[in-house]
Amino acid sequence: MHQLPDEIVRAHSEDGLLRLMAVRSTALVESAGRRHHTWPVATAALGRALTAALMLGELSLVGPARLTLRLIGDGPLGAVIADCDSQGRVRGYVSQPEVALPLASGGKLAVGAALGRGRLVVSRDLPDGQIYTSAVPLRSGEVGEDLAAYLDASDQIPSAVGLGVRLAKSGRVVGAGGWLVQILPGGERHLDLIERSAAELPPVSGLMAEGVATAEVLTRLAPSLRLVGLSSHAVSFRCTCSMAKARLAVAMLGERALEDRPTDQSTVETRCHFCNRRFLVPVESPSRPAGAARS
Repeated sequence: MHQLPDEIVRAHSEDGLLRLMAVRSTALVESAGRRHHTWPVATAALGRALTAALMLGELSLVGPARLTLRLIGDGPLGAVIADCDSQGRVRGYVSQPEVALPLASGGKLAVGAALGRGRLVVSRDLPDGQIYTSAVPLRSGEVGEDLAAYLDASDQIPSAVGLGVRLAKSGRVVGAGGWLVQILPGGERHLDLIERSAAELPPVSGLMAEGVATAEVLTRLAPSLRLVGLSSHAVSFRCTCSMAKARLAVAMLGERALEDRPTDQSTVETRCHFCNRRFLVPVESPSRPAGAARS
């Protein structure tokens, strides 16, 4: 089956009381897993975090702003970080990418157990230099329920969220995505419909793996309502690292941090946390005055 492109799709109900969003993130989650050599449960956790960050960014970012989502738990994964901009470009990593746990009930990857107890923290870095941060305790560590709790607490908007990543036996990501429905003031009469349709909806990872159109997910979430204002744009895994930034990072280490390297070593290796890209930064060889001797 031809893989559909990654995208985010938005719409609202004709009466303006529901806000809906769906994301297809299969290719970008597969790219993230390859870059960081993640094992399955880490791939699933990172994929959910990347997708969640994209949805939050779509809700709140305008212009040259950034959003960072951190899942900080006491489980074996450590922290899971996802960072995105207002254009749907996202990047991220897992502190411990090589984690293996028994499957959870229903044969699902044990993302909640791998994250453990902790916090979901969201920071928005705005163009004016202001940074706004808010956090909620992790409810389950499954990310979808935690994101819904965050939106309810931070924005006081009842929200339903679905997130998922499906892997083949080879470890390749074959389906990843998410959906979000928010009930705006006055929309309480739609609550029963959304709860029923969300419960009946198959896992979003399966829908993406089967090639269901992203916009079709929204239709299935609100089957008896007319959706309007449909819009979409591409999303992708994209990092902002560069050799210039790597040089700056090495320069900030200072001479003391570099003086113990071998005298014939002309480069220092550094890696980007977000995309695992390797940089070999040229540095001057350590030198001593002529005739000087080690004491």
